[in-house]
Amino acid sequence: RHLTINPLLSNIIKYSFILSITYRVVVSLEKILNLMLEEISGKGYEKSIKTIGMVFRVIIWIIAILFILNNLGVKIAALLTGLGIGGIAVALASQTILGDVFNFFVILLDKPFKIGDFIILPAQNILGTVEEIGLKSVKIRNLRGESIIITNSKIMSEIIQNFSTMKERRVVFTLNVIYETSIEKLKLIPKIIKDVIEKTENTRFDRSTLINFGAYSIDFETVYYVTSGDYLLYAKTHEKILTEILTKFHEHNISIAYPTQTIYCKGGTSENV
Repeated sequence: RHLTINPLLSNIIKYSFILSITYRVVVSLEKILNLMLEEISGKGYEKSIKTIGMVFRVIIWIIAILFILNNLGVKIAALLTGLGIGGIAVALASQTILGDVFNFFVILLDKPFKIGDFIILPAQNILGTVEEIGLKSVKIRNLRGESIIITNSKIMSEIIQNFSTMKERRVVFTLNVIYETSIEKLKLIPKIIKDVIEKTENTRFDRSTLINFGAYSIDFETVYYVTSGDYLLYAKTHEKILTEILTKFHEHNISIAYPTQTIYCKGGTSENV
């Protein structure tokens, strides 16, 4: 500031300083961007995160170039106006795509599901395992082995049931016994069921009660918990419990009811159908 130097040399120093500072700021922003993306990303997002990082880097460098041109004395007002109008046109033409990209960030940050989770979309009648989460869509492999592709906007507008986050599974089932069952045996049934469930590993008994007098049966409702979200463990445990209950019923001569109808004929006789 206090030295008298050649104007050309002064401009060289000035513009070198601008270029150097701008370059260092851009590099710093890129490093911060990489750290942020690594922090919020996870397994299976690598391809999408790479694409997002590239897009943000292009935007950062465009802003840096415009900053340099402005400091070099280039009039960029018309260029900025053109970019603004072009940006609005592109945004209007690609609302759906931009919506899907926005919802990708919602999935990335909120994590309603991740790669490998088993989810159900009741409104779409879709259930399966999440295979890929992309910028525009999510790929789900259903139980038949088919690959279902649904947009990010569509899936985030639905109710999502994520079974992979379950810590335990609540199980409710009903057993029906015939009306000819004695009162003593009816009182014994909840105890039998409770004993069977409590002796089974990975379970927690809740209740077993007489719940209804049906058209052809007396109904008992039982509730218990499998202390794991694993569906295969639940299936094997429930099978073991039902088999053991049936064995105990046979030992106590308790009969499972099946649909029957009794017709009473004139004269006092009756016939089961």
